[in-house]
Amino acid sequence: MKIKITALSLALTGLALFQGSAEAANAVSADLIPAMVVVDKAYIPALALSGQPDQAAKAKEALAGFITAWKGFKDGPAAGPGFDEKWSRDLEEVDGAIASATDALKVEGDGAKAHEALEAVRITLLEARQRMKVPYFLDYVTLYHNSMEDILNGRPAKSIKDWSAAERLSFVSDLDIGIARWNKVKAMEGLLPEAGLSSKALAAYSSQWQVVASTMTEIRGALDAGDDKALGDLLGRLKPSFTKTFFLFGAFPQ
Repeated sequence: MKIKITALSLALTGLALFQGSAEAANAVSADLIPAMVVVDKAYIPALALSGQPDQAAKAKEALAGFITAWKGFKDGPAAGPGFDEKWSRDLEEVDGAIASATDALKVEGDGAKAHEALEAVRITLLEARQRMKVPYFLDYVTLYHNSMEDILNGRPAKSIKDWSAAERLSFVSDLDIGIARWNKVKAMEGLLPEAGLSSKALAAYSSQWQVVASTMTEIRGALDAGDDKALGDLLGRLKPSFTKTFFLFGAFPQ
């Protein structure tokens, strides 16, 4: 997942989300957030399955389901009053991402390219909700998602003992931001009931949140101990643990 948001923009986005939550609660149409949840339940399987080479048939099925959900949202709640002047552009950007993903998956047979195109959807909608101060639980998960990618991509390709002071500072900074973002997810669990999780999925989410948090704590410990093997193993576990959490918010085809 290659879309990258800088640490500064993450911090500013998170601050704006936090400041806007209370006032947005009164400004948002009552059916908007449930409708967005329906879109995400269809979007997440399309995103996930398109990135798995052995799931081409299910990826096409999931993409079709997402397109249907998106059309229903775009023609319904998204067409109502109360959105800002940039909302129409956001809708066009999502339409463009879907068109690119459809061509990549169904015409070119390139799931990786479709996956990359679909990444733009979550970023576009995150930025739109942030801009319009719409409180939405998965946005905090998305902010962590990008910080996690920075952690994984920021490890210097050499032994810890050979890291420069600047390399160590950069990695520790990425890790600190990731920990803060994941704690923010926990802090915003007041929005979780609107995310449409079953009781089973809620229990799994709670367990997985702790797994990810513990993994990041252990990453810090491995770094402090100079343990290259442990650090590598823990970094290798971080993304699958997060992905398992993220997938709980999707409705995957059986």
